[in-house]
Amino acid sequence: MYSVHVGAATHAGRVRGKNEDAYYATPPLLAVADGMGGHAAGEVTSQLAVGTLASWPRWDNPEQDLWSSILQANRRIYQRAFSDEAYEGMGTTLTAAHLSQQSLFWAHVGDSRLYLMRNGTLIRQTCDHSVVGELQRSGNLTENEARSHPHRNVLTRALGI
Repeated sequence: MYSVHVGAATHAGRVRGKNEDAYYATPPLLAVADGMGGHAAGEVTSQLAVGTLASWPRWDNPEQDLWSSILQANRRIYQRAFSDEAYEGMGTTLTAAHLSQQSLFWAHVGDSRLYLMRNGTLIRQTCDHSVVGELQRSGNLTENEARSHPHRNVLTRALGI
């Protein structure tokens, strides 16, 4: 038997006045998306991503369904961006997990992180898809240097772009 406690909250942060986050937190599906700040319609993009997963019709094969729903979300965002000039360049991060008694499947793109908590300790499961994340993994940047790097918010992967 497993125990899952779920909570969810978002905040615009210290830099931007508009909150571009979206989440879905109804087990077995958990998802969070963060629209790309400074780009067109970040809040629309994040809602579109999370909404696609939340409305996925069946979760018979969670591993395959998670993959398929994220591909569908990417297609929807991409199509929306090309159908309306106001949405050109929009994108979002997405981290999602599907929980069951036997397994945890997760998928991730961008820099919205996934952690597991075991015995009171948070264990990071994802790597940031960002310029700074790449520099850290290659050994060219320390974690301390990453905190103040001028490109710390530049993503190398996101949905929609």
